[in-house]
Amino acid sequence: MKPNRSITLSKELPTKSPTPKIIIAITTLILSGSGYCFSQSHKTGQTMNTNIRQEERIAALEKRIAGAGDDFVSLTMGEYELLLSRPVGKVDGFESRMMVSGIALGIGGKIFNTDIQVVFPFIPNIGDGEVFILFDFVKTVDGRDFLDRQSNTETNPENKENQFTELALDRRKTLQKSYWFGSRYVNLREITRNAAGEPEAYPTVRSFSDMNFGTASGKVIINLPTNITGIALKKEDMGTEKSFAGGFLTLKEINKDRISFQFSGDPKKIYAWTVYDVNGNIPDQNGTLLKNGLYQITAKNPQSVKIYQAEIIQKEYPFAFGNGSKTTSEGVSSVQEKNPAPISTNPLMAQE
Repeated sequence: MKPNRSITLSKELPTKSPTPKIIIAITTLILSGSGYCFSQSHKTGQTMNTNIRQEERIAALEKRIAGAGDDFVSLTMGEYELLLSRPVGKVDGFESRMMVSGIALGIGGKIFNTDIQVVFPFIPNIGDGEVFILFDFVKTVDGRDFLDRQSNTETNPENKENQFTELALDRRKTLQKSYWFGSRYVNLREITRNAAGEPEAYPTVRSFSDMNFGTASGKVIINLPTNITGIALKKEDMGTEKSFAGGFLTLKEINKDRISFQFSGDPKKIYAWTVYDVNGNIPDQNGTLLKNGLYQITAKNPQSVKIYQAEIIQKEYPFAFGNGSKTTSEGVSSVQEKNPAPISTNPLMAQE
């Protein structure tokens, strides 16, 4: 509290009326100060409105996704990025080493720290076979490289995305939201040499803990389907050609354990399919045979099939963690984007 006392001008100090220059200066200072305050308030208002609009967009997206149920939902690349921007928060049993574009990376494993783990917000249309991790190196603080490139196929440009770099995905949920948890074992070995300088026959197995505050660098790759469209084939469509993905679809057969359709176009244009039974449920599929454009899908009491096409956009999220690496996306280069040929997420197909 300020003291309640009056201030009296000293009689020895002459008082003068302010000159016009002083009045102008004071007026300018007041106006400029008011303008500054208004500018700051206006900027804050814009930020708040932007945040509100973003939350509204996310809520609308989540409503669309929930309404689609087990079906695919067509999203743009911007909508995927918006969904990824939501932080998952604390996940029990997972310790984040760094974050890049909504994707948190950590290390773990049941016994040794030999698994790379990722946690990111739930996004639809993906599953096993759509998320991969490639490492550039896993080095100790003194520069020793532990990455077993031959076993991890990290340096094979013709076959980067395979079972050795693929993440096993598991959809989980906190009290607030759903998220994806992914992990894979990373082969880490150190080649040691004998007294003669020759490499030992059996390299020493290592773990991420053996980095001893070194650095790991690589990238997360996600194949995201955009512009998804589909067409359903039912019993009444039997034998009728329907235009689709630059070719024609024809439903050929429906029986108690199989449904089949013919496609005259490029098989790479077919992104996926979903089989439904009489109640609209999705029965288990026991394999697919593809021969000369004829798709034969084994399932119990199938009644219809929906076939999809999509444009696959491959997103790459570079990362680095360890000694001297930042724990946020500020220390990571910008996200890279590629547009490869469509990648099928169909069940394993046997071709004859």
